[in-house]
Amino acid sequence: MINTSIELQNITKIYRLKKYFNATPEQIKETLFLEYSRIPRSVMSELIETKDASEFLKKLAESPYKLFVDDNEFVYIEYYTEKINYHLAKRFMRFSTDSALVYMTYKIVYQVEIDNLKHIIEGLRYGETPSQIESMLIY
Repeated sequence: MINTSIELQNITKIYRLKKYFNATPEQIKETLFLEYSRIPRSVMSELIETKDASEFLKKLAESPYKLFVDDNEFVYIEYYTEKINYHLAKRFMRFSTDSALVYMTYKIVYQVEIDNLKHIIEGLRYGETPSQIESMLIY
């Protein structure tokens, strides 16, 4: 679960570096903690080598994480990485017999649910429609 979290943080970094800083693959590799979990080294290299953020998202949609991401409109990269982390944590929490892992996954699920409450409160405060608020929630 820790390796997956690191990998998801790397995915977020790659996307942001490509989208906002037009970073080169060499610059990107310097910032990553290359720990491989679900995405093989070759696929991660392909993600790093993509020319821009939109191509990166297309490649990511073909990765092993495609099972955890729905076809809704792109919200922001952290939404997808948190959603993946949340669903994996829920699965590990249900089926694991390791108490430390269950506690760690509980903390992940707990944090996502707290973030959902924040999104609801902020959405109501700023007068967002229920559908806009719902699009920001992870469940």
